[in-house]
Parts: sequence; structure tokens; C-alpha cells
Amino acid sequence: SHKYKELYESLDSFTEDFARIRDDIYQATGVESVYYRFPGGSSNTVSNIDMHEFIDYLDSQGVEYFDWNVSSSDAGGAKNAGQVFRSVKSGLVKGRENVILMHDFSHNDKTIRALDRVIKYGKKKGFVFKAMTAATTEVHHGINN
Repeated sequence: SHKYKELYESLDSFTEDFARIRDDIYQATGVESVYYRFPGGSSNTVSNIDMHEFIDYLDSQGVEYFDWNVSSSDAGGAKNAGQVFRSVKSGLVKGRENVILMHDFSHNDKTIRALDRVIKYGKKKGFVFKAMTAATTEVHHGINN
């Protein structure tokens, strides 16, 4: 969830949220998720707990976490599909694995409308889009607490 105060209140609240969401994903897909993205990123300053405690917990569960190095700004400043596209376009860097942060929240049609344009642009510029796997280079932010 993205209820930061509740999620990052304690290790117990984090593990409960994680277990519930992991189970929801399993129920919907039949696949146990082995990847996680911290709401707000691992660099968030909302948590009163050292983020390394949460990271250690994920490690104990066999879960890798990823942050992002390209923001679509779809949950922030971008007001329309054009702005989402421009934000992604300006963040892409050749020669590195680019992990784009995009959200699928209710009524977020600007991201859906930008996605085709992002993919076409990326392919035209030589970028390759692929699923994350164990071979994907992890992208991590610096821990700030």
C-alpha cells in the first residue's frame, strides 16, 4: 500500500502489509512475487525505522527490491500524457538499465495514453523493454534514514 504512516510505522506493520500484498498477487496470478518496490522508494524519509531493517526482512523472504532511475512524474507533476512522455524521455540514459516508475492507480489514464508513445520512442532510440528477472541489474536509491 502507499499508506506511508501505517506501512513504515514498524517492522511488524511493514511485514503484515507485505504478506497481504504478496498473497493478493499470488491469488490473482498463481505466482509468488520475488520483487518489491518500496512505496516512496528506499530513499524515503517517511519511515521512523532504518530502511535497512525492511531490506533485511525482504532478503530473509528471498525478495529483491528495486527503485527507479527514471520517473514518469505520473503521480506528481505530470498533468497529461504528453508530460508523462516528456518526463520519461528526459530520464532515459543509453548504456544503463533504465527502470521507469509508472503508476496504475485508478483514473490514471495519462500513463496509459503515454505508454505506447514511450515504447515507440524507446525502441526507435535503441532501448529494449523487458521484464525484470534475476539477471536484471538492481537499481537502488541511497538510504536516507
